[in-house]
Amino acid sequence: MKKLVIILLAASLALLVYSYLCRVLSLYFFWESKYIGWFLLFITLLIFLSWRIKIRRRLKKKTILETIAICLISFVLVVQIIFFIVLANSDAYQAAKKYIASNEETKKQIGDIEGFSLIPAGTMSVSSSEAGERGKAEIDLIVKGRQKFAELTVDLRKELSTAWQVVAIY
Repeated sequence: MKKLVIILLAASLALLVYSYLCRVLSLYFFWESKYIGWFLLFITLLIFLSWRIKIRRRLKKKTILETIAICLISFVLVVQIIFFIVLANSDAYQAAKKYIASNEETKKQIGDIEGFSLIPAGTMSVSSSEAGERGKAEIDLIVKGRQKFAELTVDLRKELSTAWQVVAIY
């Protein structure tokens, strides 16, 4: 178990270091490594804590802190996965992608759009009433252009009788 934790920790740290280096050094390959590195680091922490619980139980010591940490980390990971699935399938995300793909300013900066990140992030809130839906979203995504990649944040709004509209890109 100890070797597995060390290997996973090394892999997650390598992915994180690479993710920041590729941005600084303008390497346009596998920018999603940042999100994968953080996810793997949390999984490694879960494995490490479960291993500690096993050892502490053998020594007949309390494991309340490790158990609380496992519950918190698991909760955060589950919420993140659910949010990723909801965001990736939302109309707001589709509107953001469509807008960026047709935005001439973005094309000038990074070249023709070849793709988007596998893992979108950000925030989104939607409220419904009898009159319809209203909401706002701020979506962070990696845009892969022919010349370079860019991390963009797209600010969107939805009013009662309209579709999602892009307010700003930064």
